Amino acid sequence: MGTSWRLIAPLQLCDVAVFIAVAALLSRRQLLFELTYFWGCAGTALALLTPDIAESFPHHRFVLFFAQHGAIVIVAIWMSLGLGMRPIRFGALRAWLLLNVYALVLGLFNAAAGTNFMYLCAKPGSATPLDLLGPWPWYLLGSELIALSLFALLTLPWRAVAPSTAVGDPPA
Repeated sequence: MGTSWRLIAPLQLCDVAVFIAVAALLSRRQLLFELTYFWGCAGTALALLTPDIAESFPHHRFVLFFAQHGAIVIVAIWMSLGLGMRPIRFGALRAWLLLNVYALVLGLFNAAAGTNFMYLCAKPGSATPLDLLGPWPWYLLGSELIALSLFALLTLPWRAVAPSTAVGDPPA
């Protein structure tokens, strides 16, 4: 019997972030850059620090996990430092709101399909920092506050720098 689609469907946030990062690189759209920057430098970086993966090196899932997640962070940093893109005013809030929209849609999917993408229904089986945030649903609220705080912190390097023109987007 093969692997269940519930385990391999590309619906985790980092799976979606890979597609967004590729689209951001190809299009240079401001919104896609900001999603890659905030989701990648906050969420994906945390996933790299606290991976939820059973296999160890040199298993292909282990290598793929770190390659995929690392690539998202590298793209976010490259687009920012290499291409000169930076978040615009309220970009962090916009990325956080879109994260919540995705979580809402995914939560409805989880309820219908009996899945647990983004750990919206239960914490991972192994110990993670989510354990410090209490039981369900309280860890979701804690995660919300942490995400918003990290997104806000990620805007700090750009506050002292003059605002940039969004590459690929028409002027507002």
